[in-house]
Amino acid sequence: MTTTKKTLNWKNALGLAVLLSLFWCLIVFLGYTGAVNAKVEMGKTMAEMLVESGRQFIVNAILFFALFRFQFSVFNRPCKNKRKIWVLTVGSLSIVLVFVGMLVLTADVVSMKHAVLNKTIPNIFFIIAYAIIISAMTILLSSLFYISGEREKAILENQKLSVENMRARYETLKSQINPHFLFNSLNTLNGLISMDSERAREFVHQLSFVFRYSIQNREAATLNDELVCIEAFCNMMKIRYSESLAIEYRIDDRYRQHRIMPLSLQMLVENAIKHNTISKRYPLIITIETTDNNTVRVWNKIRSKNEDTSGEGIGLANMTERYKMLYQKDIAISSRDGVFSVEIPLIKGHR
Repeated sequence: MTTTKKTLNWKNALGLAVLLSLFWCLIVFLGYTGAVNAKVEMGKTMAEMLVESGRQFIVNAILFFALFRFQFSVFNRPCKNKRKIWVLTVGSLSIVLVFVGMLVLTADVVSMKHAVLNKTIPNIFFIIAYAIIISAMTILLSSLFYISGEREKAILENQKLSVENMRARYETLKSQINPHFLFNSLNTLNGLISMDSERAREFVHQLSFVFRYSIQNREAATLNDELVCIEAFCNMMKIRYSESLAIEYRIDDRYRQHRIMPLSLQMLVENAIKHNTISKRYPLIITIETTDNNTVRVWNKIRSKNEDTSGEGIGLANMTERYKMLYQKDIAISSRDGVFSVEIPLIKGHR
């Protein structure tokens, strides 16, 4: 069901009818201001005028409700605007004239006995003028409701398209992670098989754990879960690099249940291994630590490889964009004084 149909419904028609009837009766009643002091107007007491105003309110509410229901149904139907205008005008005038005609026919016969021809014609003109005014007024209000509903519908549709577009972009970015990780892991495994089959089997064991974690398709994970995964990943890397690679953890336990984007720590460690020289003489030490700013920081001393690194930065750009989509927060990237660090905000609570 569209937003317009939700706006142009019988409940809003009834609400508009009641409000307009109250306003109409108030205007009519204020016409009797002389009666407030004199207590009598055209032979009627104040109590009688109140009763008459109540009856008039009910009659007007029924008429306005019928008009709004008809007009809302016309607006809700798909058709050309010119046709809508004609249907609204003719239909509204017809409803008012039929309604007033029924009231005249059911009115007290005594009040009609003394009507003469010279008063009948002005009454007809009055009824026509009344029908035109009431029809124009209700059509204007219905049009305002319709325009408001269409505007709200357009806003919601734009928001929906924006969310769907963001979701599509996010899924596209996320789909790049697993193949990238698997490709690098298989390359490492290929090298291990030729060197040490026992270490290759242990590598496969750790790889299966990390890969199961990576395919869980979650938008957020606890820092504790990420640390368990990154430990398994680092065990994989240590099988290949032995003592040339070390991971230091400085984690405050109060942050372990904070949320983080899955595989973000793994990607940062993977980047550090990819872009830095690792040897017994120059071991790579990667530090993972929490900060008082509700962030987790991954940093290492820079020992760049003397090879083409044209692909550098793609993974970080991917993670940065995904983080903005999910949490509307920025990742701090720094490369100065011979140290490269990436600081990721931790999200408190659950998604």
